[in-house]
Amino acid sequence: MKTLTSQAFKTCAGIRHNLYYENTETYIENELWKFHFFVIKNSFYGHHHQIPDRGKVVKIGIKDGSTEFEAFGLRTPNGIGLNVDSEIFVADNQGDWLPASKIVHIQKGQFYGSHSVDPIGTKDLQEKLPVVWLPQDEIGNSPSTPTYLNIGPYKNQLIHGEVTHGGIKRVAYEEVEGQ
Repeated sequence: MKTLTSQAFKTCAGIRHNLYYENTETYIENELWKFHFFVIKNSFYGHHHQIPDRGKVVKIGIKDGSTEFEAFGLRTPNGIGLNVDSEIFVADNQGDWLPASKIVHIQKGQFYGSHSVDPIGTKDLQEKLPVVWLPQDEIGNSPSTPTYLNIGPYKNQLIHGEVTHGGIKRVAYEEVEGQ
């Protein structure tokens, strides 16, 4: 576990304060990212007015606290993690406009479908589709942090926790045409 510089800590504290404490923020770090960690910024539940930075994945510099938006349009991200190739995945929860929870592969600059922060500015944007949909009340209602198994017969496969139903779920996916 890395120790954050005082500037990076102030950035994180500022983000947490600006998010009013009513939602969780999760961060990940990995040896491959020696100079950054990532934060997901939850959206409000319901149809309330959204502040501009909600539903985004933010990269924060460990040494200087610099911030950079990686992706946006998440409804209620409930976990952020890595697959075996150190690619970022987020669990986004169902509700309002989103019929089921989903696991998304975060790619820089991509829009993930929630129009609640900026309905007019995002109305014509193409949504980056999820890696997998998690049908409500069948597979899960509240997926948590995606990660991967490092041992056993399912080694290197993606898994995530399930808050509502409990347990760990395995996500079977494959890359098709670079996606």
